Amino acid sequence: WEDYGTTSTGMASYDADGTYAAKLRVTDDDGLQDTAQVSIKVGNPYNEQEDNDDHAQANLVTFPLVNWAASLGDSQPVYIGYDGDDRDYIKFTATAGQVLSFDISGDSDNADLDIHLENEAGDILAESTSPEAVEHIDYTFTLDGTYYMYLELWYQITQEGFSDYICSGTLN
Repeated sequence: WEDYGTTSTGMASYDADGTYAAKLRVTDDDGLQDTAQVSIKVGNPYNEQEDNDDHAQANLVTFPLVNWAASLGDSQPVYIGYDGDDRDYIKFTATAGQVLSFDISGDSDNADLDIHLENEAGDILAESTSPEAVEHIDYTFTLDGTYYMYLELWYQITQEGFSDYICSGTLN
């Protein structure tokens, strides 16, 4: 630890990715103490595993999906349609009669994100392509099978930053 009077710094190293608890205890000259604890996530801040740019590389997910974090990478030029090279695909299984409710929201109003639901043949079954950073799909499956959703950046309003997003969904 390094002591800078009212501010001290410390460092810890971890051998593996994961979430760790960091605890700090402070004692003043009179012996009074206080303790604080925070969680620190080490490693990839996203749930997704790259490359996941097509059906063959899609990330397998299970529902309910809660705050699944991912990124579509660096920003694209202003108002240029995204070229699809870094679409993010997820896959899951569903049975006839199940209802999918799926949301995606961007990290800011900086990007227009779109979502598309496909069957194994690549036919689009549902999509949400509004000019917003928040999209939603509701869909009732008529056949058992493996299904795919791809999430894409249609355009980015500024040329700075990333297009991080959060997905949540249910399949009942």
